[in-house]
Amino acid sequence: MKQKTISSFFWEIIKPYKWWYVLMLQAPLIASFYPFIFNYSIKTIIDLASENQNKAQFIAPMLMLVSALIIMETAWRVGQYAFFRSQPFVRYKITLNAYDYLQRHSYYFFQNNSSGTLISKIKNIVDGYNNIMFMLYHRVSHLVIQAIVVTCVISIINVEVFLFMIVWAILFFTIMFRMSFKAKQRNYLTTEAKHKVMGLISDNITNIFTLFAFAKRDYEYEKIKNSMLNDQVKKDADTMKYEIKYNIIGAILYISMFVSVLCFMIHLLGQNSVTIGGFGFVMTMVFLLCNNIWALIGTTSEFFRNLGDFKSSFSFMQISHDSLDKKDAMELIL
Repeated sequence: MKQKTISSFFWEIIKPYKWWYVLMLQAPLIASFYPFIFNYSIKTIIDLASENQNKAQFIAPMLMLVSALIIMETAWRVGQYAFFRSQPFVRYKITLNAYDYLQRHSYYFFQNNSSGTLISKIKNIVDGYNNIMFMLYHRVSHLVIQAIVVTCVISIINVEVFLFMIVWAILFFTIMFRMSFKAKQRNYLTTEAKHKVMGLISDNITNIFTLFAFAKRDYEYEKIKNSMLNDQVKKDADTMKYEIKYNIIGAILYISMFVSVLCFMIHLLGQNSVTIGGFGFVMTMVFLLCNNIWALIGTTSEFFRNLGDFKSSFSFMQISHDSLDKKDAMELIL
């Protein structure tokens, strides 16, 4: 068996269900247009109300709002059905294929790797896939597509606001994405340490029935304690310390962006370049974009953290089977 990359391993499993994935991903795509339609409908209703228009004029924006809500909910239910038709089978194949690859390693490999650590890594491959899939489906894709839609809307309504937001977005993402990659590496090392400790615990519990292991419980306890204090705890603390730094810098950038955008919008209102309804619509879109950028930064941090954990769990899949215990070894037939 050839060694597996993460992409090749998952594409082999996902390929038969690719159209179900397309149906799943249409949901966040369609739902991303809802805030724009909602705010535009409200803006139209406010403008009509301020002009004392006939009540019949309110029917069109209200129908637009209700139709958008129905379409969005239908899209999510279709995505949910696609999820039900694909994910149980994808998860079972992930577990089975990972186990199959693991069991085909050489005897030497198992002599030099704790069985408990390997079990922990197989479990984390499935858990990691579930976490990453959840974030991509419910959070990352939705936020990215919605930010693109809102940015396009702002560019059509007011070019000055569009350019202002683009400058902020570039500054924000340039700084925060670089920090996200560093956070991912720290989480990779922390997860490696956790796998090591869980491997020790698993092996000790498995062997506790032997007289020798039963007699040295205190020794094993101290061994695990020292391993955690000298490795896992230090790496865990380093990761959390970096996350605090990450969030402080992100908060400073977000507050600065929010205040500057607010001042800029008030400046535009003072120039009487938009109606009250139009100002409310643009303001809502801009603040929605600000919140999306901030939420995307937090989500990206969590996504890269999960990705670091996942890559650590996947490490045994990237070890080749080419090295046999003995070159002329023959298959054992029972």
